[in-house]
Amino acid sequence: MNPNTRFTRRGAAALALTGLAAGRAAWAQDSQPVTIIVPYPAGGASDIVARRIAPHLAQALKMPVVVQNIPGAGGAIGAQKLLASPADGRTLFYGSPNELILVPTLNAAVKYKPTAFVPVGITTRTPMILVARTGLPVKNADELQKYARNAPRELTYGSVGAGSFQHVLGAHIGALMGVKLLHVPYTGAAPMYSDMLGQQVDIAVATLSGGALDYVKGGKVTSLGMLTRERSPLAPQFATVQESHALKGVNFTTWGGLFVRATTPAPLVERLQAAFREAIAVTTLRAGIRSGGSEPMPPMTAAERHKLYRDDAARYAKLVKDLNIRIEP
Repeated sequence: MNPNTRFTRRGAAALALTGLAAGRAAWAQDSQPVTIIVPYPAGGASDIVARRIAPHLAQALKMPVVVQNIPGAGGAIGAQKLLASPADGRTLFYGSPNELILVPTLNAAVKYKPTAFVPVGITTRTPMILVARTGLPVKNADELQKYARNAPRELTYGSVGAGSFQHVLGAHIGALMGVKLLHVPYTGAAPMYSDMLGQQVDIAVATLSGGALDYVKGGKVTSLGMLTRERSPLAPQFATVQESHALKGVNFTTWGGLFVRATTPAPLVERLQAAFREAIAVTTLRAGIRSGGSEPMPPMTAAERHKLYRDDAARYAKLVKDLNIRIEP
């Protein structure tokens, strides 16, 4: 090995340790808490997981951790709040493909890009499910396709907001089926399900953790299939769209996790990642995640997290382009 190379590596390692020590010292100088920004109102799926992980993260960091709800603009307001905060590792963002990838891809008024964020840790992966109001005379994707092609009006599909993952997947499903669906955006899952239970909206693409699991089990909405290759261990009684012809090959799950500004110093990111690994390993936390309709994400290296984020950003950007979806500012 070249001695200069050895010296460079040792020097880099020393600088990293120095930076980490400086970060610890800076964090120890005051009692300010670490804040997790949730870009939706309290009580939603993201908020629940963030509040579950917060005390375990606090124990691992030996610092208080608080959750702050900053909803609006499909999650963009919360994301912009993070990007306006100092890159000191004290402010984290509980994000998903909705706010981090799709909103800036779809809405020209949103000026940040997916590259403005880096993952600290991915907490959950959640299956997507296609559901219908109980009054719609269909039980699977094939029956939906046949009914939609012969219906006297366009079928409506609800989502949790314009530019959301659910919005894009609904448009994708319509395109695959060769039918036109009318998008009806809501401000969240609760009002969407309220209208679905009232027979006001026909179908929706939803996360299993966003209330769909309980609504389907309770017979309040009809499952037309999980949008996954295999049945979910969280709800093995629900068929997948692979068991139909209309949507065979469709495979979508979503994820949620903690992110920081991309300009956050690497030693601070590494400290947060170490605390995250300690927190997410807690058995009761993982059980709580499963009970809510999501699966804890298996352990990932930093490289694997970055690859997941980068690959999904490219995949969804292509999907949006192919569907020609834009959100007017």
